[in-house]
Amino acid sequence: MNEDTLDIPVWEKEVSASPRNVRESIEQKFLLDMPDDFFEFWDLCRELNQEKPEEAFADVGLMLVGPYDVLSGKLDKLQHRKLSSYLCHWRYYFDPPEFMTVLASPENEYHIGYYRDDCFQFPVFVASMSSVKPGKISPMAQNVFGAVYSYISSKLEKEELQEASLTERRLREVERYARTRRHTLGLRTPALREREKQVVGRHFLPPSAMGLEFGHNLFSFGGNVFHKYVLQVLGESYDRLFREPFLDILQAHLQNRRRGNNMSILDASDQSKK
Repeated sequence: MNEDTLDIPVWEKEVSASPRNVRESIEQKFLLDMPDDFFEFWDLCRELNQEKPEEAFADVGLMLVGPYDVLSGKLDKLQHRKLSSYLCHWRYYFDPPEFMTVLASPENEYHIGYYRDDCFQFPVFVASMSSVKPGKISPMAQNVFGAVYSYISSKLEKEELQEASLTERRLREVERYARTRRHTLGLRTPALREREKQVVGRHFLPPSAMGLEFGHNLFSFGGNVFHKYVLQVLGESYDRLFREPFLDILQAHLQNRRRGNNMSILDASDQSKK
């Protein structure tokens, strides 16, 4: 190992050549493993739009982003292969390390992503966030199919009759594919009910978990003035809970915390060259 790199934080290091296996490639760049429904949703999108699967649901206001850009090949264009660039790719201002965006809308910073309690386990639910209620994480479903189904259902209720046919078709396509893969579309699943029980009993949590809650509150409040306290509180909690990847994500994010609808690091990189 080069001694010059020993003191460099993990999130500032260069990423080596991408593994051929896409699951491994995503974990290399985002430090988190993705569940099967993530890849199966991509298969549905390829079925709907062979040339640009990431735009399969653009007509209902959603684009596949974040780790999906590994599958689409968009991240191959990234010139600077620092881990921090990948960790901040489609990471919105109020996204905590536990939240990973995979779908985005061009309005109100609305985005959908996986939420996981532990960086070494699969997500516990899929949720949405937006600038309408900054910092609020709204659970939608246990998997990405259910989240998109929920999003389209809500959209369908607000649309005029002439617009509804395409939206309803998209809804049925998600429902069909989810059922063939045996993915539930609802939110009230046994896994989420069990998690709710744990949340209700959070006053029994150890100090490390209490620090986690306080750190999240500071982070959600926003403002650069709180960053050093956020890093101190959450950093200590992640360390005690052995969740180092979350700490790496947090450190990279606090160095590049941005607002706006377009959180692609590719566009940010292009702007920095001008």
